[in-house]
Amino acid sequence: MAIQRIERYGKFQPSPIDESRVRRMEQLAGLAGGIAQTARTFGEARAAEEAPEKARKAVEEAVETGQELPVGRGYGADAFNREAVSAYLSTIDLDVKNKLNDLAETNKDNPENFVNDANGYLDGLTKSVPKEYKEQIFSNVQERIKRTANTVTDNFLVRARQTNQNAITDSINQGIRDLGVLAQNNDPSLQSEKELVFLAMDALAESSPEFAAKLTEQKRNVEKSIYSNSIAGRLNDIAKNQSPKEAYEELIKIEEQRPDTFSVEEWPQFIGRQQDKIRKTESLINSAQKVITAEEQEFFDGYITGVSLGINQSYEDTARAMEIAKTDKQIDQLNEAIELGRYSESDAQTRLNLYQTAISRPETTGLAVKMQKQEKRIQTQLNNDAYGFAVRQEVVDDVPIDLLNPTPEQIGARKNQANIASEFYQRPIPPLNDSEINFLVNAWPNLTPEEQATLANAYGPQSFIWSKFSDKNAGVYAQGAANPNPETRQLIFDGQAKIDSKAIEFVQGAETEINSRLINYLGMDTVPDQDFVDFRAAALAVYASKAGQGKINLRDLNYELLDQSFAQVIGDVPTIREFKTILPFGINEDDFEDYFDNMTEEELQRISPVERTETEIDNILDLINNDENRIKAISDNQYVIVVGDTEQTPQTLIVNNQPITFTINQNVLDSFFGRQAEITNEKQAREFAKRQEQQRIINERSQGGLITTIGL
Repeated sequence: MAIQRIERYGKFQPSPIDESRVRRMEQLAGLAGGIAQTARTFGEARAAEEAPEKARKAVEEAVETGQELPVGRGYGADAFNREAVSAYLSTIDLDVKNKLNDLAETNKDNPENFVNDANGYLDGLTKSVPKEYKEQIFSNVQERIKRTANTVTDNFLVRARQTNQNAITDSINQGIRDLGVLAQNNDPSLQSEKELVFLAMDALAESSPEFAAKLTEQKRNVEKSIYSNSIAGRLNDIAKNQSPKEAYEELIKIEEQRPDTFSVEEWPQFIGRQQDKIRKTESLINSAQKVITAEEQEFFDGYITGVSLGINQSYEDTARAMEIAKTDKQIDQLNEAIELGRYSESDAQTRLNLYQTAISRPETTGLAVKMQKQEKRIQTQLNNDAYGFAVRQEVVDDVPIDLLNPTPEQIGARKNQANIASEFYQRPIPPLNDSEINFLVNAWPNLTPEEQATLANAYGPQSFIWSKFSDKNAGVYAQGAANPNPETRQLIFDGQAKIDSKAIEFVQGAETEINSRLINYLGMDTVPDQDFVDFRAAALAVYASKAGQGKINLRDLNYELLDQSFAQVIGDVPTIREFKTILPFGINEDDFEDYFDNMTEEELQRISPVERTETEIDNILDLINNDENRIKAISDNQYVIVVGDTEQTPQTLIVNNQPITFTINQNVLDSFFGRQAEITNEKQAREFAKRQEQQRIINERSQGGLITTIGL
C-alpha cells in the first residue's frame, strides 16, 4: 500500500508550491541510497575475490620474514583469513615433503638415521608454528615420517639383498672359472674348492627364489664344466707331450664312457668340441714347428752371409749353423760360403786374381759368377759403412776415439787404420764408421764456428769423412771441412752461422742471380745436383762471412766478391776433353787426363772385374781412351765416361748393365803410374838385354871371322 502524502501540518496553511521539484529530489535521494547499497555490496564482493591472492602473498612474506600469520580486516576479511590458513598449511606441507625426500635420499642406506634426522626436523618445526596449528601439523608430519621411513627401509633392504646376491653371484662365477683351471691342471685342491662354490650357491638360493629354482641345474653345470676342463686338459697334455694321434685315441676311449652329468644329446656335442680342440692343438704344434724352422733358416741365412763376406763368426754360431745344416743343400751352402769367404776376406788385388783364375777355367766359371756377385755385395757394404765393415772383417782394429774432442794420437791411430783399409780395398776409407759419422753430423750444427774449424782441422780435409757428410744432407759443412785452405774453412763456418741466425739474408732475386752466375762459373751439368747445391751453399757462406749483415737483394750483390767466393770453394774448373770438369782436391789436371788417356786392361779389370773377351776389352779401352768422350763427375772422386754425341744423346759407358765407375784419388793415380813405370822399365830392360845379346853374337862372329849383318 502506497505511503500517503501529508497535505497540511497543524493549523498552518502553506502557500501553493511546485511539487515537481520535490518529487525529483525524492527520487534522487532514493537513487543515492541505492547506489550506496550497491557500492557496498560491490566492494564486499571485490574484496572477497582479491582476498585469497593477498592472503597467499602475505603468508609467503610472513614465512620468509618469520612474522606472525597475517589477519584480515574489513571487506573480504573472512576470505582472506581462510586463504591465509590454507596457504600456510600448504606451505608447511610442501616444506615437509621436500625435507623428508631429501633426508630419505641422504639416508637411503641408513633407515635408522633417517628416522633420527626426521624426528629432529619435526621437533624444530613444531616449535616454529602457531600453537593453534601445532597438534594438526605434528600429527600429519609424524604420519608422513612413518610412511617415508617404511619406504626407505624397504628400498634399503632390496638394495642390500641385491648387492649381497650380486656379490655371491660374482664369487660363484669366479669360483667356477677357477675350478676350470684347477680341473685342466688336475689340481688336488679341486674338490675342496668345488665344495666352497656349492656352499655359495646354497647361500644365494636362500635369498633368491629365482636362483633356488635353478640350484640343482646350476650345480650340474658346474660338474659338467669340471669334467669338460679336466678332459680337455688331459687331452691337451697328451697332444703336446706325446702326439695328437694319441690324444685322438684317448678321446675314443672317453667317448664310450658318458658320465651322468651329460645327457644323451649333450654328449656328442662335447666329444665334437674336444675333437676341435685337438685339431687346434695339432695346428698350433705344426705352426710352432714351422716358426722354429723359419727362425733357424733366418739364422742360417745370416750366418751364410756373414761367412761369405769374410766376417768372423763365433764358435757358438758356427756350432749352431753346423747343427742346422742337415740337408745336402745346406751343406753345399756352407761349403760355398766358406769358399766365398776366402775370396771376400782377401784384399782387392787378390780378389781380382782369384776371379781371373776362376773365370779362365771352364770348371770354375760358375764360381767366378758367384765371385762377381760377391764383389757387388762387398762394395755395397763398403758404400754403406766402409770402416765398420773393415772392423767386422778384422782388416783393421776398432781403436777408441773421442769424436768431439779427439786427440792427435786417436786421430793418427784411426787414420792409420783407415789407410790400411784403403790399401786393402783399393778405395778411400773414412777413419770413422757410419754411426760415428751420424753422430758428428747431428752434433755439428750445435758447435760454434771456431769449434767446427778446430774439429775439421783435427780430422783433416782429406779424411774422407766429409763426403759422408754430403750424403747425409750436411753438404755445406762437408765443403767447409774438406776445403784444403784453413782460411776458407773458417770463412765457410763463420758465414753459415750468420746465415743460420739470419744475420744475413739473400732476397729479391739475389739467389736466382747467384745460381745463374755459379752455372757460368762451374759449367752446365759438370757436377751432380747435390754437389752443385753444396758448392752454392759453401760459396754463399764465404760471401756472407765477408759481406757484413742485413738483407742482400739483387742490387746489393757484389759480383767480384761472389766470383772470389766461388774460386775459394771450388777452385779452378779446367776444360778436359772440351768440357769443364771438376777435379778431386789435390789432383793435377794432366795426371787426371793421362789416367784416362792411357787406361790399361789391368786397370780396367781392377775397376770392373768381369769376364770379357779380348775384343770387348779392346772396345771398352778405345771408348775410355778416346778424347772425344767426356769424363763426367757423378759424386766426390767418382767419374764415368759419357759416350757419343754429348750434346744430343749422351750415354754412360755401361757393361753388363752396370756403369763402369772410376774412383780417382792420389793413391789410385800413384799406383797406376807406378805400375806403368814398372812396365816401361821392364820393357826397356828386355830391350837392353836383347841388344846386349845381339852385340855378343856380333862380337863372337867377328872374332871368328864370320861377319854377318844382323838387324838390330
